[in-house]
Amino acid sequence: MDESPTIIDEPGGRPARRWPLIVAAAGVVAGAVVAGALVRQNPQARARKAEAAQLDQELDADQAALRSQKDVVVQLTQQLDTLKKQIDLQQVPDKAEAVKQYNQLATRQRAERDKYVAMATAYNVKVERSRDLQ
Repeated sequence: MDESPTIIDEPGGRPARRWPLIVAAAGVVAGAVVAGALVRQNPQARARKAEAAQLDQELDADQAALRSQKDVVVQLTQQLDTLKKQIDLQQVPDKAEAVKQYNQLATRQRAERDKYVAMATAYNVKVERSRDLQ
């Protein structure tokens, strides 16, 4: 019996297969990479969510301020319309004084309207930022 002995790693006489071990090792490495990415990304996601929550609170406050400012502008516009009709229908005792009052009211109305436009522009910028965070 000059036969050289055969190395057998598994019972039953078949040589051991190494591919399941390689597949398992690759799965462990892939799982570790995914877990690492999640752990690394999690603080960034939390920071983005916190910023979005703060921005939403600011937007709510800004929206209330916008409504209030719009009400001021609408009220001044109504006062201007009423005063103009009174002047046109000659229902004012002193037309020159009424015209002076009208011009002052118109100046105030324009200033309040410009303030509203600036507030609305800032609000829209925040809305865009909020959409970018989501």
